[in-house]
Amino acid sequence: MAISDILELLRTSRSKLSKAEGEQCTEAFIKLLSDTQSHVQNLAAECLDQVVHLIEADTIKKAILEICTNIQKSGREAGGCALSVGLRRMTARVVEELDDNGVLGSLATPIVTVLQNTSELPSDVMIDIFGALSEVLTHAGSQIGADNGAVSQTQELLFNFIGSSNVAVRRRAIAALGAFVVHVPGERSEEALDEIYQRYRSCTQDSDKCILLRVLVAIAQQRPARVTKLVPTIVDTEIGAIEESERELHVTLLFMFETFVRCCTELVADKCDEIYRIAADAVKFDPNYSYSDDEGMDTSSEGDLENEFGDDSDGDAFEDDEDDSWDVRLGGVKLLSAISKSGLLNPSDIVNRIGGVLLKSFREREDVVRAEIMLTYAAVVEELQKEESASNSGVVDALREQAPK
Repeated sequence: MAISDILELLRTSRSKLSKAEGEQCTEAFIKLLSDTQSHVQNLAAECLDQVVHLIEADTIKKAILEICTNIQKSGREAGGCALSVGLRRMTARVVEELDDNGVLGSLATPIVTVLQNTSELPSDVMIDIFGALSEVLTHAGSQIGADNGAVSQTQELLFNFIGSSNVAVRRRAIAALGAFVVHVPGERSEEALDEIYQRYRSCTQDSDKCILLRVLVAIAQQRPARVTKLVPTIVDTEIGAIEESERELHVTLLFMFETFVRCCTELVADKCDEIYRIAADAVKFDPNYSYSDDEGMDTSSEGDLENEFGDDSDGDAFEDDEDDSWDVRLGGVKLLSAISKSGLLNPSDIVNRIGGVLLKSFREREDVVRAEIMLTYAAVVEELQKEESASNSGVVDALREQAPK
C-alpha cells in the first residue's frame, strides 16, 4: 500500500490502533522522514500528524524519542530530511489531541537532549526543535517545573542558546525562554526572567533589543505581576530613547507602551502625559509624504488612473515597498486607543487630546491605518456617550464641535 493511501486511511479511521499496530506504524513513518524523496518525507510527517489520536501515550513518547535519536544520528545531515518537521508537527498534534499534560511534559527531556548533544545542527532543524520545545513549555510548564532534572536541563539549554550567533535560532531560543518564564513555576523561572531583563539592559543591537522587549511584553500580557518591578525602569529608559530609535525598534516600543498601559496601568500612570505625546507623534509620523501637497489640487485625473490600474499598479507596489512608516502610525493609533480606555485621562482630556489627534488623521492614506483610526474614534465616541448618559457632562457635544464644519 502506498503511503498516500495509508494517510487517507488514517484520516478516516475512528478506532484506536493496538499498541503493537501503533508502534509498527509510527516506526515506519519515522523511517520515511529520512527518505531520499521530499514528497515521501512530507507524507510521512502528515501520517505522524494523523496517527497521534490513534496510538497510546507510551507509543507517542517512544516515537518522539526515536525522532530525536535519529536527528542526533543525522547531525549536520538532518537538514536534508523531515525529521525535525515531524517532531514539531507531532508535538503540536499531541497538544491538540491529548488532555494528559504529564505525557507532554515528559517530551521535554528528549527534545532538550537532542539540542544539547548534537553539534552543528542546521539552523532550520534547530528552529523546528525550539518550536516543539515552546509548545511543550506552554502547555506542560507545571509538569516540567515539578521535575528538578527537567527544569534545570531546560533552563541551562535556553541560557546557552539565547546567545547563539545565528539570529533566527537566537530569536526562537529567547521566545522559548519567555514561555519558560510564563508557564514554568518556581525559582528557575525567576532566574530566567532576570536573565532576559539583564540581557535587555546590556543589549547594544536594535534587533536583539526588539526580541527581548517583545518577550518581556508577552510576559506582561500573560503574567503582569511577574514584571511589576521591571516596568517603571523600562518605561523611564525607553521614553527617552524612542525618539532616536530606528523603525523596527520604534514599532516595538509603541507595542510595549500599549501593553504596559493595558496590563500594568497603575505602574505607568505618572508617565501618562509623556506616553500620550509619544502616541500623538507616532500617529503623525509620515516623513515621505506631505498631506498639504494635495490641498487645492484637481485629483480627477489621478482618480481615473487609480480606477484604471487598481491595486495592481506598479507605482502603488513600489510606494508600499519603499515606505514602511505606516506601521509606526498604526502603533501610535493603538497606543492612543489603550490610553483612552485606561482611565488615566478624564473625559474632557479624551475629547481634547485623543479625539483631536484622531480627527486630524482622518486623511490617512494607508487603508489599514485609516481603518484603525476610524475604529478607535468610534470606540472613543461610544465611551463618551456612556459618560454623557451617566453624568450629563457635555463631552459628546465638545467632541462634535471638533469635527470640521
